[in-house]
Amino acid sequence: EATLHVRRTSRIPVVLGDLTRLPFRSGVFDGVTSGETLEHLDDDAAAAREIGRVIRRGGRVVVTVPALRSLWSASDDYYEHRRRYSRRELTDLFRGAGLEVTKASFWGFPLVLTYDTLFMLPMNKRRARRQVSDDAALQSVARVGRSRFLVRLARALFAVDRLFSFIPFGPGLLMVARKPEE
Repeated sequence: EATLHVRRTSRIPVVLGDLTRLPFRSGVFDGVTSGETLEHLDDDAAAAREIGRVIRRGGRVVVTVPALRSLWSASDDYYEHRRRYSRRELTDLFRGAGLEVTKASFWGFPLVLTYDTLFMLPMNKRRARRQVSDDAALQSVARVGRSRFLVRLARALFAVDRLFSFIPFGPGLLMVARKPEE
């Protein structure tokens, strides 16, 4: 559905594929991003290897995933997550794919975690019980993205969260890696 929407509304080339078997030659991309996807896969190691395969030497990889098993909630069940990651698990995954991890840090504490707990978790519990339709929930998220005020507010909240980035805790992990030159 998202693929069709992007194809209809933009000039961005879209390829639908399997992250564990990408339909691209080796070493063709300068950069690869993977946002909140690995936790949905049975074989996240195969996906990490594929990312390592398609990135060129010296290329960069940016990955975000949900962090810390201790933060597992009904939202993880609703979104059909297979896992949450520790920093070590995520960095080991990509080192095992031949990449050098240059950064791995938690994000989203304290404000995003608070928002998730107070707003997203109750909504996902209602969605799981079918008291709120998936479409209605997605429409409300889309409205947020169209509101300049709410986008500015979200940026401000992320800026506050960055002040706490020295704390090794948060609902998400951000990892940056590069493929070695040799």
